[in-house]
Amino acid sequence: MNFPDDLISGNKEIDFTVETASYIPEYVYRSLIKIGLSVIKEEIIKNYNKTIEWLMSLEQNTIIRPCMAFTIFPFSSPTDKIRCVVFDRKLNVTRQIPKTLLILSYKNFAIQTFFPVFPFENFTELSPFPHLIPTALDLNNNLKNKKNFGLIYLDENVRVKGKKIEINIKSAEE
Repeated sequence: MNFPDDLISGNKEIDFTVETASYIPEYVYRSLIKIGLSVIKEEIIKNYNKTIEWLMSLEQNTIIRPCMAFTIFPFSSPTDKIRCVVFDRKLNVTRQIPKTLLILSYKNFAIQTFFPVFPFENFTELSPFPHLIPTALDLNNNLKNKKNFGLIYLDENVRVKGKKIEINIKSAEE
């Protein structure tokens, strides 16, 4: 593959800047939550009534600032399956962790976020934060130090245009 010389910063890495399409961060978060709700079994979806009400109302009555952990893995090691998993906290857990986590991954990308945390849950902060659960790509020892990770806050309801993101891709080969 031929890349322009100004992209190549070393023998086995490429640096470049990507300009994102316009988006509204809060709507991205709501879309992720909707995806998470869509994979929950029908017999337990009633446990998420408060989340569904929040999704339908467009009000921000949550107490923890929504965000997502976004990870990019080396492009030489993609996974060909879409994985979407929703994890629920056990009832007897007393630490301040979200009730529900969403993990979505495809190809070289993984997104993790938590369902909204509401005032009645009496949280002041999440601990530890962020709550990351290893994906299939995280478990590949060859990729251990070659991923790029970022925490993106998704609480703004103002359109973001032309945001520039710096990306460094390292070869998975040793």
